[in-house]
Amino acid sequence: MNRKQFIINSLLKLIILYVFTIIVFSIIRLIFIIYFGETEHFSVLKDHFFLVLRNSIRFDTVVSLFGFVIIPILILISLIIHNT
Repeated sequence: MNRKQFIINSLLKLIILYVFTIIVFSIIRLIFIIYFGETEHFSVLKDHFFLVLRNSIRFDTVVSLFGFVIIPILILISLIIHNT
C-alpha cells in the first residue's frame, strides 16, 4: 500500500470512528433526556430542542476530538518510521 492510500484509509477510519462516537453520545443524551426529563417541560421547550442537540453535538465533537488527537500523531509517526 502506498503512502497516499495509507493516509486516505487512515483518515476514512478516523471519520467513521468520529461519526460513530457522535451517534453514541447523542443516543445516550436522548436517553438521559427521556429518562430524567419531565414531560411537561418538553412541550414548552420543543422550540429549543434542536438548538440543544446542535450544541450538544458541538460539545461532543470537542470531547471526542481531544480523545482522537493521539491517532493522527501515531499515523504521522508511523509514516516517518515507515519512510526511513
